[in-house]
Amino acid sequence: MVTVSRTMVVAAVPRAWFMGIAARLVGLAEESRAEGERILLPDGRVVPDIRLVTGRHLRPGAVYDASSADEKVRVTLREWDGRRGARLEQSITAVDTHLALDIAWQSLERPQLVEVSGETRQEGGLTLSRATGRARLRLDDWWTAADTGKAPASTPVRARVDHAWARAEFGAAPRPHDADGRWEIHVTMTVRGRRLLRPIGALVLPLARRPIRRALVRALDDLAERWNEQLPRHMGRDPEQVVAALLAGP
Repeated sequence: MVTVSRTMVVAAVPRAWFMGIAARLVGLAEESRAEGERILLPDGRVVPDIRLVTGRHLRPGAVYDASSADEKVRVTLREWDGRRGARLEQSITAVDTHLALDIAWQSLERPQLVEVSGETRQEGGLTLSRATGRARLRLDDWWTAADTGKAPASTPVRARVDHAWARAEFGAAPRPHDADGRWEIHVTMTVRGRRLLRPIGALVLPLARRPIRRALVRALDDLAERWNEQLPRHMGRDPEQVVAALLAGP
C-alpha cells in the first residue's frame, strides 16, 4: 500500500463569487432557446461549440454534441430542475480511448452536492485497460470548514478509482490558513492492490512505493501551483464578467 498525506496552501474561492457564477449560468441556460441545432442566448448570440442533435432543449432525453477536431463529445440530459438539481451523461472519445461520465448536481442555483461516476476504457482493450471511479463533493461542508475551520462530519471531497490491479482513494478537506484568506487543503491518497492481483501488488508496490509517492506529491504540488497562478486572475472579475469570458471561448 502507498499512502500520501499533503497539505496545500491555495487562494481561497469566495463562496458568494462562486454561487454568483452558478446562478448566472443557470439563469442563462433556462432563458436560452433552441433554433434548429443551434442554442441561442437571451440576447440572440449563439452558444459556441455545442449543438442540439436530439430531443427538446433542456428536457430529459435531449442530446447535445460538443465535439472538436480532437475528440467526439456527446452530452445526454437526464434531469433538469433549477431548484432541485440536474443530471447528465457525458461520452468522450479521443483516438482509441473512451470516457463515460454520469454527473449529478443537487440544486443548480446554489449547488450543495456534486456526484460523478464513470468508466474509462480503450477500444478493443482487455479488462486490464478499464477503470471505474466515483467522486463526491459536499459544497456546504466544504465552505463551512474553509470559512470557520470547524471539522466537517465527513470529508467534503472523496473519490475512488478501481482498476483490475489496484484501487486508489482520495480525500480532501479545507481550513482557513491565515488572515490573508487563503485555504489549507489537507489531501490524503492511498493506492493498494486488489482482488486476484493483490499478491502481485504486495510484491510490486513496495518496489514502486517511492516513485509512486513522488509522482503523486508532484501532481498535487503542480495542481496547487496552477490554482494559485490562474484562479486569482479570474477572481478579480465579477461573476458577470467571468460568465461572459466563458461564453466568449478561448
